[in-house]
Amino acid sequence: MIKCIVWDLDQTLWKGVLAEGDEPSLNKEAYDILMEADSRGIIQSIASRNEPGEALKMLGKMGIGKYFIYPQIGRYIVKQEAMKDISARFNIGLDAMAFIDDDDFERYEVTRYLPGVNIYSVKELDILMQAVQNMPSISASRRQWMEAREARLEAETTFCGTRDQFLTECKMELSIRRAGEADMPRVKELLNRASRFNTVSNINIGLNEYIASPNKCLVICELTDIFGIHGIIGAALLKGESNTLYIDAFCVSCRVEGRGVAATFLNEILCSNSINEKYTQVICQSRGVLPALLFKSAGFEHKGDAENDTRNNDGLYVLKLPHIKTEIPWIKAYIEQ
Repeated sequence: MIKCIVWDLDQTLWKGVLAEGDEPSLNKEAYDILMEADSRGIIQSIASRNEPGEALKMLGKMGIGKYFIYPQIGRYIVKQEAMKDISARFNIGLDAMAFIDDDDFERYEVTRYLPGVNIYSVKELDILMQAVQNMPSISASRRQWMEAREARLEAETTFCGTRDQFLTECKMELSIRRAGEADMPRVKELLNRASRFNTVSNINIGLNEYIASPNKCLVICELTDIFGIHGIIGAALLKGESNTLYIDAFCVSCRVEGRGVAATFLNEILCSNSINEKYTQVICQSRGVLPALLFKSAGFEHKGDAENDTRNNDGLYVLKLPHIKTEIPWIKAYIEQ
């Protein structure tokens, strides 16, 4: 699955070489991919050896500058290093990145250093278009969300106080509610895309059952801060049986990682009156290090797998209710009725 496309500029995104005095013309085939990818929520960036000011000016003149987030443009950049920087910036794995360049050397270097990246030449743009069109339907607002994230990261870089002070100034509000039919496309996107804070092993899980069934529930959370509205950034699939609440799935978008959002979302679920009045324990499965750390920090006890193997973080986690909430002071959270 491609989550991010990184474009070269000269003879790739546009025809011509800017540094040689050409007046570039936009590559129509590349432009079509650019628009299709943006409409499907695929993030796009740039790795180009050009003078930054001139390149950005040309992108603006062509009317496409707004589509690129965190562009890496410079006379002496190393493109495989630029790819790693972009991957780290967006919290996107290299195997979910695509790199397009007309130069054989540049593509070979990225392949040698970063073998997981999906590589395309200009002659293979039709193949890339097909890959983009085969992507599942996701949010067209993703670029706007990532732009808000970029604004936060830039503000954090220039802030002189402590991190807690910065997070407090961001005025984060987390609203939590039951999901409806209109939320299903975004929830499915989260289940498919959230690769770090995600306990889901079966992305084809029957979501509609968690809306209609009396003993199941699909809970989502939405985030706003001074940088804008981030939309639905978390989802939890809950199921009640006798005195036990099962968390069948729990996922949070990687773009809000490191702000205490996942812990706040989980705590609000565990401390809600409806949960504590009905159940005496909560059981969930961990898949990955970050969910395991989250569950442990919330007080869950690691029981291991069916053979009671506790040697790794994966496996069964159990929490006795009632739960004492761990406050995250810089996030205001509330449950919508």
